[in-house]
Amino acid sequence: MIREFKGAPWLCLLLGIWLAAGCQSGAKELWTGRVGTYSMDEAIKELGPADRQATTTDGITVAQWLVSRSRVYSRNPGFASWGMFNADISSTPDLYLQLTFGKDGRLASWKKVMK
Repeated sequence: MIREFKGAPWLCLLLGIWLAAGCQSGAKELWTGRVGTYSMDEAIKELGPADRQATTTDGITVAQWLVSRSRVYSRNPGFASWGMFNADISSTPDLYLQLTFGKDGRLASWKKVMK
């Protein structure tokens, strides 16, 4: 007889948080180290054209690159696909990298934006 492990969702959640924390710290160090030196041209060469970009009247450019698309997932996909039970459906937002370049064309700040 196979017994169901009830702690699996918690284990998956903790693993996901641990992996996300590791990825976030690397990105933070990378972009923080580029403030004041990184140019828009370098960003385009590395990341491709921005998904969204705007320049203010005082010469500040704000650009966003899509990092991760929204995902839709279900906690109970097997039973829902059979039409037996309603699925608990959730989604994650799109994740963008937003870079702000000063009048001098150098990176002034960065942040991750969820939409």
